[in-house]
Amino acid sequence: MYPNSVRIMLSLPPSFSRLGTYRVIQELLGQARCAGRYSESAQMVVRAAIDFMLAGPRWKDTSPRPRLTAIQNGWRLNQWVFYILPELTDDALSALADLPKAAGDADILTPPRSRDFVDHALHSAYPKRAFSVYPIDSYCELRLGLTACDMKISFAAAGEEFLARYRQLTSSDPEICIPATKVMAAPVRKP
Repeated sequence: MYPNSVRIMLSLPPSFSRLGTYRVIQELLGQARCAGRYSESAQMVVRAAIDFMLAGPRWKDTSPRPRLTAIQNGWRLNQWVFYILPELTDDALSALADLPKAAGDADILTPPRSRDFVDHALHSAYPKRAFSVYPIDSYCELRLGLTACDMKISFAAAGEEFLARYRQLTSSDPEICIPATKVMAAPVRKP
C-alpha cells in the first residue's frame, strides 16, 4: 500500500486501443491491486460496463426503467445480482452463502484468471446452489460486445465509451481514475 501522501492515477497500457477490452481491464485491475484498491476499481469497471449495457436498445426504452442499486461488493439490476469477489480468501468465498436465494440471476465476477478455482470451490462448498461464475475482464468485454452489436457500433467505439464511463465514475478518486484518452478508432457505423 502506498503512503497517504502519494496519489496514484492508473494508466492505460501502451497502444491500448489495439488490445481487447478484457486486456485493458486486466491491466487496470492489476494496477489497482498493487495500489490496494482492487475492490473499488473492480466495482467501477463493472458499473461502467452495466451503464453501457443499459444505454443499448435492449434496455434503453424498457418500462419500467431498469433500477441499478449498489449492494455490498457489487450491483443489483432489478433482480439480477452482479457480485464482485473482492479477493480469493475463505472469508470472501464464505460470504457468497449470504447472496439472495430468491428468483433472479446472480453472476459472480472473479478476479482475472481465477474463474475455474472459484467455480470449483463454490460448487464444492454449496452443491445445491446455482452460481454463474465469470472472470470480470471477460464478462465486461462480453457485455460491451453484445451491446456494441445491438447499437451497431464498432468494438473500438464501445471500448472508448466504456473507458469514458469508467473515467467519469472514478473522477473523484484520483487513485483509481484514468487519464483522458484520444478516441480509440473506428467511426460509428450508421444503420
